Amino acid sequence: MANKAERLYKDTDYFLIADSLSVGIFETAWLLRGFENFMIDLVLNKDFAHKLLDIILEQKKDFFGKFLDVIGPFVGMVICTDDLASQQGPLISPKVYREMIKPRHKELYSFIKGKVNAKLFHHSCGAVRDLIDDLIDVGVDVLNPI
Repeated sequence: MANKAERLYKDTDYFLIADSLSVGIFETAWLLRGFENFMIDLVLNKDFAHKLLDIILEQKKDFFGKFLDVIGPFVGMVICTDDLASQQGPLISPKVYREMIKPRHKELYSFIKGKVNAKLFHHSCGAVRDLIDDLIDVGVDVLNPI
């Protein structure tokens, strides 16, 4: 992979984008627990939710660390995804996002940016307008679907 990325970087006009190939921290948690169960965890079982989110964060950092150590010098953008909203608005309140998810997004995105000189692209389905300032604060450079 490193050889191919280096060749594309040096010998073509391609702009290389590293895609995470998996869903984000928040989405992984509710896929593991079930959506309703994890929403309840965020409010009534916070100690468990914090531990689960921390485990997922470490797994994501491990993946990105290994991935970007190989191709990092050749990429101009890293894609992360974490569906935070429906078409009506965020799936969780901005307060819950800021307490439970945002610190982990910030840690992961800072980790990624420490590995590469690249822009960070965040994809989230839905109407994330209420979270845009937070996403900028955690290091998002490009927001999709905006």
